[in-house]
Amino acid sequence: MPPTYHQGVAPEIINSAQTLPAEILIQQEPPQTYVCKKIKKDGNRSVKTGTSWVFVYDTLNNEIKIRHYSPKTLKSYRGWERQLQTFTQSKDYQMLTQQDVVDVLTYLAVEKKVSASSQNQAFNALLFLYKQVLKKEFGEIKGVTRAKRKPDIPVVLSREEIDLIFDHLEAPVNLVAKLLYGCDLWLFECLNLRVQCFNFDAGILTVHDGKGKKDRTVPLPQSLVPALKQQLQRVIDLHEADLKAKYTGTFLPDQLVLSQPCSDE
Repeated sequence: MPPTYHQGVAPEIINSAQTLPAEILIQQEPPQTYVCKKIKKDGNRSVKTGTSWVFVYDTLNNEIKIRHYSPKTLKSYRGWERQLQTFTQSKDYQMLTQQDVVDVLTYLAVEKKVSASSQNQAFNALLFLYKQVLKKEFGEIKGVTRAKRKPDIPVVLSREEIDLIFDHLEAPVNLVAKLLYGCDLWLFECLNLRVQCFNFDAGILTVHDGKGKKDRTVPLPQSLVPALKQQLQRVIDLHEADLKAKYTGTFLPDQLVLSQPCSDE
């Protein structure tokens, strides 16, 4: 098992860590960080391990936000970077090589037995790390086979089964499920719908910033119109009650609240 190192504690006092208060050992962002380093053999070279990867994670966060990628993409890529950091024992990120990628992908496929989609996701995350974060040429990967996903036959529920599911759901969850089914929406798309997305006269639902940060329009089932109007009326009544209680405001995406100061009221 690799040794455990504590950030925020000077190397010379780690040996006496038993005498330190617990809050010192778990300090996350100290004014000055000491990182203990260990030397391991990599072939004929000595490689430093235990290096801080704070710069890597900060740069990854910036590169993801510059490209307006989904927060889920950032979370996923950070997770695969942690896997790489753990596998290499916090090796100096400037000394990472293609062989490290081959080794970690092989480890995931052989030892962890991850699915083909997870293996490909890990490859894409590490490719982004090399090209956009570390600014290195990745080149052609040799020695590892890219996994191929087998075609799956989808499970299609009958109309009776769908109706049975809806009958067991209560409002407003049942309305969300019906929108997912009737408008072919992703869950996050449905939960981010706003009043201006609904065009009842034209029978159209507009999805903003959907999958792939793209906008699209879909037909709005007429059978859902009465329930949607009732839900909108409930929201209006709730908003008026909040106004009477002198409680106003709502959550807005990105920096809209700064560009339009009154838009959250």
